[in-house]
Amino acid sequence: MGKDHHGTRGGAWRMMCAVLALACSEPAPDDALDATTDDGDASVLCASDADCSDQLYCNGAERCAPTSADADARGCVLAEPACVTGQSCDEAADRCATVCAVTEDADGDGAIAIDCGGDDCDDSERRVFPGAIEICDPEHVDEDCDPTTLGALDRDADGYADEACCNDRGDGVLACGDDCNDLERTATPTSSEVCDGFDNDCDGTIDERVLASGFLDADGDLHGDPASPRMACPGETRFSAVDDDCDDADAQRHGSQSEACNARDDDCDGTIDEATSTLTWYRDADGDGFGDPNATSRACAPPAGHVLIALDCDDGDPDVHPAAAERCNGEDDDCNGRADFRVARGDYEDDDHDLRPDASCSEDEGVADCDDRNPDVRPGAPELLDGVDNDCDEAADDVCRATSWYVDGDGDGFGDGASEPMRGCEPIAGHAPRDGDCDEAAPERNPAQREVCDGEDDDCDGETDESAGSLCFLAHALGACDAGACTIDRCGRGWRDCDGETDDGCEISIATDAANCGACGTECAGGDHAMAACTMGRCGFDCDDGYGDCDGDPRNGCEADVYSDVLNCGVCGRVCSNRPNATRDCRLGACVADCATGYENCDGDLADGCEVEIARDATSCGACGASCGTAGEICIDRSCETPAFASSGSEGAFAPTADVVLSPGVHHFTTITIPEGVVVTTSGSGVLELRATGDVRIAGRVDVTGSRGGHGSAAYPQSDSGGGGTTGTPLAPGVDFDEMTAECGPAGSGGTGATGGNGVTTSSAGCSLGGAFGGGAGGLATGAGGGGGGYAGGGGGMDYQGRAGGAGASAAGNSGGAGASDTTPCTPAQGGQAHGRYAGTSSPGCHGGAGGSIGALAVADLRVATTFRPGSGGGGAGGSYLNGSGGGGGAGGAVRIASATRIEITSTGAVRADGGAGGTGPSGGGNGGGGGSGGVVYLVAPSMQIDGTVSAVGGVGGGGGSPQRGGNGGLGRVRLSVLEEECTITGVVSPVLLDGCGPSAVREHPYVARYPD
Repeated sequence: MGKDHHGTRGGAWRMMCAVLALACSEPAPDDALDATTDDGDASVLCASDADCSDQLYCNGAERCAPTSADADARGCVLAEPACVTGQSCDEAADRCATVCAVTEDADGDGAIAIDCGGDDCDDSERRVFPGAIEICDPEHVDEDCDPTTLGALDRDADGYADEACCNDRGDGVLACGDDCNDLERTATPTSSEVCDGFDNDCDGTIDERVLASGFLDADGDLHGDPASPRMACPGETRFSAVDDDCDDADAQRHGSQSEACNARDDDCDGTIDEATSTLTWYRDADGDGFGDPNATSRACAPPAGHVLIALDCDDGDPDVHPAAAERCNGEDDDCNGRADFRVARGDYEDDDHDLRPDASCSEDEGVADCDDRNPDVRPGAPELLDGVDNDCDEAADDVCRATSWYVDGDGDGFGDGASEPMRGCEPIAGHAPRDGDCDEAAPERNPAQREVCDGEDDDCDGETDESAGSLCFLAHALGACDAGACTIDRCGRGWRDCDGETDDGCEISIATDAANCGACGTECAGGDHAMAACTMGRCGFDCDDGYGDCDGDPRNGCEADVYSDVLNCGVCGRVCSNRPNATRDCRLGACVADCATGYENCDGDLADGCEVEIARDATSCGACGASCGTAGEICIDRSCETPAFASSGSEGAFAPTADVVLSPGVHHFTTITIPEGVVVTTSGSGVLELRATGDVRIAGRVDVTGSRGGHGSAAYPQSDSGGGGTTGTPLAPGVDFDEMTAECGPAGSGGTGATGGNGVTTSSAGCSLGGAFGGGAGGLATGAGGGGGGYAGGGGGMDYQGRAGGAGASAAGNSGGAGASDTTPCTPAQGGQAHGRYAGTSSPGCHGGAGGSIGALAVADLRVATTFRPGSGGGGAGGSYLNGSGGGGGAGGAVRIASATRIEITSTGAVRADGGAGGTGPSGGGNGGGGGSGGVVYLVAPSMQIDGTVSAVGGVGGGGGSPQRGGNGGLGRVRLSVLEEECTITGVVSPVLLDGCGPSAVREHPYVARYPD
């Protein structure tokens, strides 16, 4: 076939017959085209025009027509040249140009070519010129040279042109009609969709939202099987709106049948032969189970060859009856009034109503319709000079035979047979090639129409409302046609005609309609969050969306909000379970888990809740899957951090089973487990640091408490004083009764501290004169020695020779008050101001040792950033030649325990850095040593639970005579670094906590900071 173009036709298009001519000659063959192509096989017949095309324009379009006498061995028919005499052909442009010097009207149609200044848009086509009759043709030829006219083909007379009628607007875009089915008057762009198997509103979808509920009618008796519900269109074969058929394989048995004397339940009421009246029987000559409505007989028992149902439209053909399967034969096999074998959705066997089946489904080549959208095309139709294969012989215009054209006043495609026809080869405006129209003023009445119940002969067969009972398809009802109007014979089970209108059938389901429940007019009431409802003909209510009647009490309606109720989520009784680290919730009827702050559901499994703590999980730190990349990092507050005081783990797990003394300094463990009854301490400097990569659990005791001072004696003339206690270990108390070689008893030794040491014991006079024996110094970190007791005047003693006693140091590093002389009443010496104090503040004695203090720098360093070290020892008590004195208590040590995960101190566990108690003097007049100050307890972990004891308090001053007690040691320090939300403290912390695990920085109370600070 030649290249596609506008205005190109074979010779038949360019040769016109006069209106009354009988025949036209055929064009000469195109000798330029060989019978075979270079690469073609002449023995293979063509299947389409494309198989014959040589892809050339100027030699015309070749056709595939194997049955044509002009066909070559391949079945191809050669074409005439595209251009006519007087034109030149431009192969590159696919165009014929009129040579104006030769002629200005090459096709002889009386119009001058555009090339020569005229208005003939195709001077090679004689039918194309301004003013020509526009024809709706498949090639979209613009016959009148006006793109806005389409030929106005409107076969169904619905006022809309067929969408197949098109013209090129001149820009390559087609302007077409808008009738999607020009064979159905119900199909237009402005129609409403109805249930009929067609696209009525031309939106491309068939029967959307209009299918009716009904039942399968397998036996064709118009009654459905209640066990086989289906959705279909009313009137569709094998479909019924009535569900009272108790045997859908026997058309003689259904709910509307009359009971006969035949030992069967004909009317499906469950009773056999309960009625014995005379019935009307219909002859069934072809034995297909359906009778001829015009051949009746009256009897009770069934006469031979008769049936009770009269729906057969052809009682001479056993293959034609209401239960028959429709065949593609152009005939009405199932007696529904039309040949409607369904080829595809919206496509039936005889869409153009020309009584010929569509060639796409029919196997009978002699009757198959090669164009089922055009009633003028069918086998046996007259071949017209219109470029169309009218008679389906695979050749267009092969014989130009004149046909009769009848006046078609209503444009429905059928003419008035009583009028005088015109003869001609071409279509004549206002005429149709078929007669038989019985009403030229009504396009809805012609031989192609379907008979309806209206008192008219719709299909022009000479009969009115024939097969009346099958013409009325009413919703949920068995219809009847009476005097040209449909009436309701009976309603389907559960349906009633409550509005009295026939057109909508039995429109109310009394089984489900809340306004007509069980009977017309019986209205149901609603309730809270509920609408009235009818179920099986009984009143109830339907809950509003999102609500349910979960307590079964109709008085409160639908009380449960199933969109949000965790006890009735989505449906009544569905309980949303609690999930780990999450709050259960019901959202739009679905159980969900709202993750707690810092947690996420990373595995997507609701069953394990929010299983990942993204605030703390190093594999999902801050977000699911966000892993900390550096080895040893931990996740704190959604950020990857290096653990504070990180352990290398080089010493492995630490789990002693007996008391152990560790060397001072830092120890690197993986985990630390100290069982109940086990004591861990240190020696030497009193500074101990325990680090772990994992958990720390203390059920025993970590103890760096200073040891007590030694006790003094009164064994005159060799009275003995106690030695000073040791810093940071409770295992080395001061020596009791320090034996001296002098007659006079010396002062007690001071407890050791950061800079302290024992005092001097020199003598400058005989015992009778009260030899000078200096007490020991319990040194402070800030310089000056602690209050020393002594006969020679220390900061806790007095001078019988009238000399001032030595000064004791204060917490601020200043001197304490001097000891009193014998000329003044004995008053307390003034020792350390912040924490330490001298004994006997309310008694006249002034010989006790001063309590130790942590010193000014440590007092100021609440965070323990620069002063992680022990406290100070207590001062030794003053001695005399009559009585020895008590030694000062040792200072509390410094201990830091750090874990990258968790520290737990159980109810039996303890971490202590208390000061040692002062040694006691003899009861007859000796003096007690001062208590050592508390040291430092520093605990570091993200998570912490303290159910036991954490203490860093001063030691108690030693007792003496009269009484002459030593001063109590000052408070030490406790420092916690922990995440507040992961901290629990139920035990005892000394000094006393102010705000639990919350941040705190107040003197004489524990300093608490957020980990890892």
